[in-house]
Amino acid sequence: MRLCINCDDFGLSPQIDKGTLEAAEAGLISSCSVLPYSASHDNLNRLGIYDAMSVGLHFSLTTLEQGIFASASSPGRLLKEILSRRIKASHIREELERQYDVLRSKWKGEVTHIDTHQHVHIIPMINDVLHKFASAHSIPHVRNPKETTYRQTRVKIIINLGFGFQKQDIPFWGQSFMGKNFTKDNICKQFDYLASQGIEDSIWMVHVGYSDRTGFKDPYNKEREQELRVLLGLSDEIKSRFKIVSLTELE
Repeated sequence: MRLCINCDDFGLSPQIDKGTLEAAEAGLISSCSVLPYSASHDNLNRLGIYDAMSVGLHFSLTTLEQGIFASASSPGRLLKEILSRRIKASHIREELERQYDVLRSKWKGEVTHIDTHQHVHIIPMINDVLHKFASAHSIPHVRNPKETTYRQTRVKIIINLGFGFQKQDIPFWGQSFMGKNFTKDNICKQFDYLASQGIEDSIWMVHVGYSDRTGFKDPYNKEREQELRVLLGLSDEIKSRFKIVSLTELE
């Protein structure tokens, strides 16, 4: 079986980058989704030393502190601003272009994919903008986070309903294993499930990193360390079951 392990939120903080790079060095990260405004040029270049590494845009509309998106600090508030027509498709296109240009200025390799912070492209307007942008810029992959897992969770139901209309070329999982659910037992059960379903290729979303104790505001701060610890602890199990490949290799 082939597995692409994609780490979200690269660039959000130095401590997140540190954990991501540690996992990449261990051969356990093969794709990264980057928040371009805060991403370090040096850390992005460090990703480039790994041959099997895909780098994509982690498009965010809920972490911007200035401009029209400043009031959209959560997916719910973003949806409210869109429904009130304060935020229009043109604003989303312009912001997407800006973030893409910033990423291109820092990362000289191929941009292999686009996804969104907090999966806000569950909102149809954003989803439409992303797919048209990806097509225009020859970006081969836009994430469909519909989950293929043994676990039944409220988040999984919402995501699968929201993205059910959209074709999914590669099975995806990870959302249902975040936080307290990111345990060795749960992950190994998922590995067994993939094998039992005959799923040869899949994408696993993780959020590894170290806790930032400098006052950095991250609601998933401590959980990142748990994900990193469990992921590293599963190294032998993962490598015995899967060939870890980049997202590009799965396309």
